[in-house]
Amino acid sequence: MRFDPAFAMFAALDEVSPESLSGLAYLVRAHGDVALVEMDEPPAAAGTAVAARGVLAQMVAERAVAQAPSGDFAIVHLTEADAPQMLALARLTEPGPFFSRTHELGDFIGMKVGGRLAAMAGERMRPDGFTEVSGVCTHPQHRGRGYRRRLPRG
Repeated sequence: MRFDPAFAMFAALDEVSPESLSGLAYLVRAHGDVALVEMDEPPAAAGTAVAARGVLAQMVAERAVAQAPSGDFAIVHLTEADAPQMLALARLTEPGPFFSRTHELGDFIGMKVGGRLAAMAGERMRPDGFTEVSGVCTHPQHRGRGYRRRLPRG
């Protein structure tokens, strides 16, 4: 299985078998690169190559931290109308995989300065009991002002 490429590049194997690896290879050929997050590294699927490997560090917040926003900005719930600005900010800052419909995977909030998106953070995956925070980024012109720290989280 894999996410629709407009949402995310993640894929998963039900099991490591010739059949599932063949299915994965088909998905890569049909829809583009995938990213796997697995406990044990599976072998490369026939006809594909591993482009990168890495260790994933999963951080878990032990408690919520609230900070009262202040300054020359507004914290807003981002909507479909904000999607072009969200994608442009993600492409500029590269916070990780972010595609044309990634914003639909969960709630996103942002900070706007003069009506333009200066920073954002949102949800991507929601395994039982957890919410993955994703797409956390700040426009280079607005870095160093503490905006990211003021985005609600948790």
